[in-house]
Amino acid sequence: MIKLQYIPWFSGSNYPQNLIGRQVVVKGWVRRGAIPWIEICSLETQTGRIMKIPHVFIHFVIAVISTAWGAHLLLAS
Repeated sequence: MIKLQYIPWFSGSNYPQNLIGRQVVVKGWVRRGAIPWIEICSLETQTGRIMKIPHVFIHFVIAVISTAWGAHLLLAS
């Protein structure tokens, strides 16, 4: 068993918890640490339904916001 990481508010009504016990194809990145996990990029069920999760875009937005906030703090002091 390996942990899966996803952003639930972007997956809509297709929550991965509804897929427990079913076969799925998971595409993503393996992250290694004390506990390895997979960052899900997409899930595909046997029926062909695909659930995409935009982790890369979310990380980019967080990085841009953090950089802007850091620059603001440096310039304000």
